[in-house]
Amino acid sequence: MPSLQTAKMAVACAGYRIASVPGHHRLTFEGAKLALGKPAERLADFFDACRRKRNEIDYTGATIATATEAEELLVHAKAFLELVEPWIETAHRKVFVISSGTKIGPNRAVTP
Repeated sequence: MPSLQTAKMAVACAGYRIASVPGHHRLTFEGAKLALGKPAERLADFFDACRRKRNEIDYTGATIATATEAEELLVHAKAFLELVEPWIETAHRKVFVISSGTKIGPNRAVTP
């Protein structure tokens, strides 16, 4: 899920790492809201709702995702990336960009 990776970038640049524990995807979107503030709240909440729907589909098979929902997810994922990348460039100049494109910053674990 591209939006999850984008949220992880924001959390990492803010100096945190979400521990691999049950609920870590939910925690990642919550962490992104804390790191990015008000501008990210609506998108992070949307992605968390998508995460819950994906879980429902994976575990119960009771519903499906429509083509319209998939298109909406892509539009929001692009908007989220367009929010996060300039935030990283502006607010977190300490982030190092390695020649491979990997971004590295301070690393503190976040657990539920």
